[in-house]
Amino acid sequence: MAPQVSPGHRKAWTRSTYRGIENLLFPSFGPDLQTLDEDAIRRDVRFAIANGCFSTLFASLGHPVDVAIRALEVACEEASDQILVGTFTEYATVEDNLALVKGAAAVGCSHMLIMYPPAMTPKSEDEVYTYLHNLIAATDIGIVLYAAPHKGIAKFSSSPSGVALDVLDKLAGLPTVSGQKLTQTIDPILARECCVRFGDRLTINCVAPELMPLLGREFDLQWSGEWSIEGVQSPDKPFLGRYVGLIAKKDFEAAEALYWKFYPAYKLFSDFQIPKLKIGSHPWQHLKYYQWLTGGNGGLASVKGQTPEQIGILTAADRQAIRQTFKSIGVKITNALDDEFIVGVENARRGVKASEFLDRPYYE
Repeated sequence: MAPQVSPGHRKAWTRSTYRGIENLLFPSFGPDLQTLDEDAIRRDVRFAIANGCFSTLFASLGHPVDVAIRALEVACEEASDQILVGTFTEYATVEDNLALVKGAAAVGCSHMLIMYPPAMTPKSEDEVYTYLHNLIAATDIGIVLYAAPHKGIAKFSSSPSGVALDVLDKLAGLPTVSGQKLTQTIDPILARECCVRFGDRLTINCVAPELMPLLGREFDLQWSGEWSIEGVQSPDKPFLGRYVGLIAKKDFEAAEALYWKFYPAYKLFSDFQIPKLKIGSHPWQHLKYYQWLTGGNGGLASVKGQTPEQIGILTAADRQAIRQTFKSIGVKITNALDDEFIVGVENARRGVKASEFLDRPYYE
């Protein structure tokens, strides 16, 4: 369960607490790809702790809100006081997102990444502000803003970047708004502008390792999160955790030397990730595979409301490339066959076979 933090202390608490790395937590299921595997959720929370994460952020992958809230409840129970648990407003309707915000607070989450739904087309920045403000006002947990372009906002945004920076600026003054996420594909000039505008009020969360030495020379960076950090590290080789620590201490020479050690893995990860980010999605099956290889539960990603074109297909060639790249940088990976990934470690322990998974979305 997250510590009780009053709204007036949220910004200061976030700055003192959100240090290091934060990974993503995905749901795992039985052979029907609908029945939540709660043991798998618990295993992946322990895996995040083993990776040195200060927090794990749950992504429901479009499954119903009640499934997401139950998964968050299990995660918070397993996390106890060892790691924070957050989530994000990924649903298409305000009703679902409000239900998620309230449910997440009730079960013990510490924070929420909020964003304007990609499928919605607002008529003004005031409409965007009202939507996001209503979500923020529905809870006292910490709020992380997301500096990502939105096609529907770009036509009237005061910023050529397509990000509603003036809206984010107003929201940043609210007491529970305490973080700002700079995603992997962010334009470097926009990233710096966000640091200038928000860095004194919000704790900056920089996803892209390649930007951290550049921004870190001018601003304080201490957090890289809400992404699949397992793409570049494992519990036995915590490259990213060490890297972020060096950036926070402003030891850029050591950080840059370390960057090149995990760069081959980061390059491959980015090759899978960036094309999907640019169309508003993620290669979810690949991300689950990364986690499984390095000690997580695995299990096929079941994603609601997105097409194979949006997510991509995890092919045998992709799996082999990931394995080989990990070996090249000294990351230990499982010796299990990919059939265990299909079912997930906890299902495999219960005797579930890959042949029981008749539907294998985004996998070949």
